[in-house]
Amino acid sequence: ANITIKDEIVSGIEEECRLTGCAREEFIEDVLQRALKLGKYKRLREKMMPQAEAAGFADEDEILRAIS
Repeated sequence: ANITIKDEIVSGIEEECRLTGCAREEFIEDVLQRALKLGKYKRLREKMMPQAEAAGFADEDEILRAIS
């Protein structure tokens, strides 16, 4: 599939790939995978935080301390 990307983003991708030696396709795929995972995390967090707050947890740090 073809997509249109703003010139300044393309320039940033090209610069990052030049500096790191990463292939452009590999870099873009990695960025997209991270964005998809972040979106999934945010949706799960939005769904779970009301339950965690109802159980007495104020934030993720308190949850992590409780399960550690």
